[in-house]
Amino acid sequence: MKSNTELQQDVQDTIKWQPLLNAAEIGVTAKDGVVSLTGVVDCYAKKTQAEDAAKNVAGVTALVEKIEVRYPSTYSKTDADIATEVLTALKARWDVPSDKVQVKVESGWITLTGDVGWNFQREAAADAIESLMGVKGVTNNIIIKSESKEAAEKAGIESALKRNWAFYDSDTGRQVLISPYALVAISEGKQSIAINLTKRQIENSPALNSHEPVSRQFEENYYGYYGWPMYWGGPYSWGSNSYIVHDREKWKEISPGENKTWDLHLRSTHAVSGYNIQALDGDIGDVVDFVIDDETWAIRYLIVDTGTWWPGKKVLVSPQWIERVSWNESKVFVNLDRKTIKESPEYTEASLITRDYEIGLHGHYSRKGYWIDELVNS
Repeated sequence: MKSNTELQQDVQDTIKWQPLLNAAEIGVTAKDGVVSLTGVVDCYAKKTQAEDAAKNVAGVTALVEKIEVRYPSTYSKTDADIATEVLTALKARWDVPSDKVQVKVESGWITLTGDVGWNFQREAAADAIESLMGVKGVTNNIIIKSESKEAAEKAGIESALKRNWAFYDSDTGRQVLISPYALVAISEGKQSIAINLTKRQIENSPALNSHEPVSRQFEENYYGYYGWPMYWGGPYSWGSNSYIVHDREKWKEISPGENKTWDLHLRSTHAVSGYNIQALDGDIGDVVDFVIDDETWAIRYLIVDTGTWWPGKKVLVSPQWIERVSWNESKVFVNLDRKTIKESPEYTEASLITRDYEIGLHGHYSRKGYWIDELVNS
């Protein structure tokens, strides 16, 4: 155990290296693990930086903070001015649902109330305003309250897709593909998908070798047979659009895209199931399922069973976080470490994947959500 003098010195040394702080501004005393900070600083950000620095010193068991924020006498800002700047700062943060946060300012002291779905949003709200001039203190009374709004369950859609996206045609004795362009409606109750194709059309469609990846050559024949626009004719999921265009008149405006003879990276989810997931520092488990977006029909997440590494758990991994896939080794490599994955929001088969859940998941990994670009391009 450190002596009082050693602990005091360690805290002083840590404060000295903080970019905003002048060590002479902060007084430090220590007794039996309890550290007291005193002094006067000219902005609230310095106060919080001193607190955070002291908390992170090994041996500190409690912190008593008596630092005063005192602005120069020539500086003047009303509570109304501060409130306006606080609201602007909150709205500028993508990770703060500003419509769910209320602000009160009294003599420069800010009180935040309201409810958000995730702790990182609560912390982000306080972080957004700590560097504003005029702020003397912040009380963060925002509570964590996950929303229970209804959302479409992906599980039923995924289950239907497994049986109908690529299926065995008993009349022809072969496997065929069905594109989302043909989908009319999904019945979760009946676990079926209605399509706008006839059995004759399907029987006469291009033959698919189910044991090989789907080539671009096959897709060109396949899409050409049904008269659908080719999705690779643009930068988004469906060519020039993020979402499927069902209006046949608009198909004429869609570019056919670059002509490529083969693309051996289009594979079925069935073929990828069982692939091993490799984090930056080791194996985390195997792919057992997928989450499909029922609007864009994009694969949003791989569901990973963490197996013996973390028994009884499953995690979601976005395709955007994949660095590469080794088809020969049946491995998927992601640019995440095991510790961060283990601390990610929990996923169970009963989970509703709401936008709030997705915001929490992407926020945990400090990654931009896929929906941000799609909203811009829609």
